[in-house]
Amino acid sequence: MPRFEETLLQVANMDVLEGLPDTVRAIPEQIASATGSEVQVLPLSALVDSCTFLEKSNISCEVNGSAITIWCKPYEFTSSMLGHELIHLRRKLVEQVPMLIPLRTANEQQSTTIHFFENEMEHLFIIPEEIDLFPDAEERWAKQYRDRVGRITQASTPDLFELVFTWTQLRLSLPNQLELAKALGQYLRSLPETWVKTVDYFRQDMAQALPSKSCVINVMKDFLGRGGKFTSRNMITAQHVVDHDGELIILPILNAQ
Repeated sequence: MPRFEETLLQVANMDVLEGLPDTVRAIPEQIASATGSEVQVLPLSALVDSCTFLEKSNISCEVNGSAITIWCKPYEFTSSMLGHELIHLRRKLVEQVPMLIPLRTANEQQSTTIHFFENEMEHLFIIPEEIDLFPDAEERWAKQYRDRVGRITQASTPDLFELVFTWTQLRLSLPNQLELAKALGQYLRSLPETWVKTVDYFRQDMAQALPSKSCVINVMKDFLGRGGKFTSRNMITAQHVVDHDGELIILPILNAQ
């Protein structure tokens, strides 16, 4: 039995494995062929070092050297949640899409922010695919974004990054969730006009950039300006550009779609 299935069945029932469509169930083998390493599914309790980014979710994936791990809370995840992580890994390791990653010189807060940006950009691709593959996925995402919209609209001060990505995901990844979009749109209209324009211009730019990840990254870089400590890469090559606020490494995209 492949290590993916062997380790999965130690932390989940058989119906989680059987609930994976054939195209998703084939991803661990594709990853092994591309990298020489097998995907494993392990309980969060097996984490040697504490990692807030991993521990805050019921299930999440990590590539650490040659170890490719899906960390989980045993028996607390569904087939679609597992499929979501496998699609993340496929895009990263098999398709080698361009990525935004923190530089080594970035501090913890900067690293967390860059991981948030990269995850949100990837979700523009992954959420629609996941919804097409799993019948239960849209309602799960709708619930998450319902919570987000509630948090945003009740906050005393809006978080621009959370606001732009929530609006963009609702309009592009979850276009059927019209009531959520209406609720957030009503809140947006209560903000200064500059905020409204910034948020919706970002959404428009992302819509035009899809389905190219390289173009999506360029939109993100334009939005951030040239002061962020991050690197975009697709594991092939990179070109260095130095900025007075920190190093920005810009990738010449070789496999742009």
